[in-house]
Amino acid sequence: MSTRSTVLSALLLAGSSLTASCGGPPKVANTEADPKAPQATAPPVAVAEPARPSPPPPPPTAGGGEPLEVRVRFHQEVADGAHTTEFQSSRLVGHYSTPNGKVGFILDRTTDPPKIRLDGDTYVLVLTSRQASKGWLEYVASNVWIRIDEETGRILSFSGPGMKDSSFVVRDADARALPAAR
Repeated sequence: MSTRSTVLSALLLAGSSLTASCGGPPKVANTEADPKAPQATAPPVAVAEPARPSPPPPPPTAGGGEPLEVRVRFHQEVADGAHTTEFQSSRLVGHYSTPNGKVGFILDRTTDPPKIRLDGDTYVLVLTSRQASKGWLEYVASNVWIRIDEETGRILSFSGPGMKDSSFVVRDADARALPAAR
């Protein structure tokens, strides 16, 4: 219950108990032509006081009762535009699969040109770029074709071995960088 409704309920409760102690509801002259029958009032309802939050726990102390001093050193990489951070590099390597789960692959974009390894294969293919329309990058290697949005880096469509049409793929896991192609 909000504070406003709690305060309003308390005021109504106080007002109803005040009128009850003074001899009932106030009498008001009826200015309408037809007199109305007096309405019965409901008995006052008790309103519970809202719970107060408990105080915060005391700080951890050492054996002597003094507060502990905790120092944490974070490893933080700073993106400078010239070098990729570990986080940025990890986003460039991932496992992808088609929605039906029949075809999956690891795409490694940490190197130029990118590399791909299809699930179940032991060899790594090096992708070569191909002319595409504005805003798209297309990469091909033997029987693999990938279209990537140039601005976001999202894979728009994929076609691989045994597929009749291109398909949407989803990144479903992180992966490690692929070794050099054979």
